[in-house]
Amino acid sequence: MTELCHLKGISCGRCCGLYNFYDYSKEGISRVLRARNRTAESTLDNNMLPLEDRFQSYAQKLCDSVIWSDVKNPKMAHSSGEPMCDYLAFLDEDEKSVGCLIHPMRLGDDYRNEALKYVSCWKVLTKDKCRNWNCGVYTPSLTSLVEGEFKDLFEDWYACGLMTMGMRSFLIDFGPDIVKELIGLVDKRLINPTDVAITGNNMFHLLKSWNTKNMSPRLIRAIERTLTN
Repeated sequence: MTELCHLKGISCGRCCGLYNFYDYSKEGISRVLRARNRTAESTLDNNMLPLEDRFQSYAQKLCDSVIWSDVKNPKMAHSSGEPMCDYLAFLDEDEKSVGCLIHPMRLGDDYRNEALKYVSCWKVLTKDKCRNWNCGVYTPSLTSLVEGEFKDLFEDWYACGLMTMGMRSFLIDFGPDIVKELIGLVDKRLINPTDVAITGNNMFHLLKSWNTKNMSPRLIRAIERTLTN
């Protein structure tokens, strides 16, 4: 099955807890991911250490770092019910792609059960839970938009996850045409990706702040319907 977390040149860390912080700005999240990458350089990627020691050392050094203690403070983190996995980090020096530091494709084998017991997550993860975690917004119609005319927009890992976060209810309730219009407004910089991620009662304030003349009557009705559900 195709999944949205990694498509052609596109990556998303939403289901790994990428946005589960009060400071979920792109720079705020990037600071956390960079800290994980720096920690991994001397631990996970140190082939001189036994594998078990690498995982344990990574968790300990991350635990000792200031940035880790800041984001793990329950008062500083969202409790969305999704995992907040400490192995999510940048996969390249240019910070264009996010993903799993302990993925089998990176380590050559599947050591997730061994690695996950050393780090803290909002939910207790195991290899099977991690492997079988399906993207909640996956549909062929959304994937075609992501890989097609809006590919340049979704190549930004930060925007990609935020937009897919807010697309599920629209996709289920109103279909792909409404989703396509919303993505198009983001692509034209008429709506911020962070706005699309917000659903529920906050949509009322967004509707008032957005320039509705750029929206079709059908999209306006769809947003208004979300306020009554």
